[in-house]
Amino acid sequence: MTPLETLETLSTLHALQQNLTITKSILHSVSTYDKTISTIPSLLTSSQNLNHAVSALITLEKGAKALSSMPGQSERDEEIKTVRDKILTLLKPELLHALKKMESRLGPLQTCVSMYNSLDKMESLMEEYVKNRPASLHRLWFEFGKVKSSGTTTTTGSSSTREATKLQFYGEDGQQEDSPTGNDDDDDLFAEDDDELKTQKKNMESSSNTNTTRALFGEWLPTWYDAVLLLLSEEQRRALTVFGPELAPEIMARILNECFR
Repeated sequence: MTPLETLETLSTLHALQQNLTITKSILHSVSTYDKTISTIPSLLTSSQNLNHAVSALITLEKGAKALSSMPGQSERDEEIKTVRDKILTLLKPELLHALKKMESRLGPLQTCVSMYNSLDKMESLMEEYVKNRPASLHRLWFEFGKVKSSGTTTTTGSSSTREATKLQFYGEDGQQEDSPTGNDDDDDLFAEDDDELKTQKKNMESSSNTNTTRALFGEWLPTWYDAVLLLLSEEQRRALTVFGPELAPEIMARILNECFR
């Protein structure tokens, strides 16, 4: 056998080995695909089995990729999409529950991160996490708006003076006596003065309340900034534990931005 013939033989054997490997993969995928798809409904009946359901979905997707050149690909894609949507729907409440409990336990949140990462849905998890993290700061901010500055109001004597003056023109029996001037111009003047004083009083009270609110806000704002710094210092450790060193800096930046949104 000539060297050229030997080379051709080796090339043929190598191609045959590759075809056998692909055939083995396809046959294995065919045998496991139907078995895996049949086990998924039972895995979706309980949230405790969600991690197994995610693993089964990954197996399905790998099998569908190996079977991409075989008939029935569109049906397999539809089946996988249905399973994926169901898993994501069941995962959302688990994620929200883990976020509420993360102050005391990080384990459930880390489990959710692992499953979302396997499903290539980390972006949606990060958005939910970042939105939830500064919730206490937002509540603290809006609670300040409910604070009402308590102020004392002063009463002017215009109304009582006007009433006392008017009584001079009434008898003891309540019947109106003749006005010394013979007209009601004095009543009109008293009414105009009273309205003007009421307007001035209202403007003064409004200005006083505004100044008081500004002073209270100036005293309160540094405490809110302290709360922001405390949250970021805690988040530096937590993000590193939950998301790892690669995603932790991005999480920190997003949370800082969300605090002031």
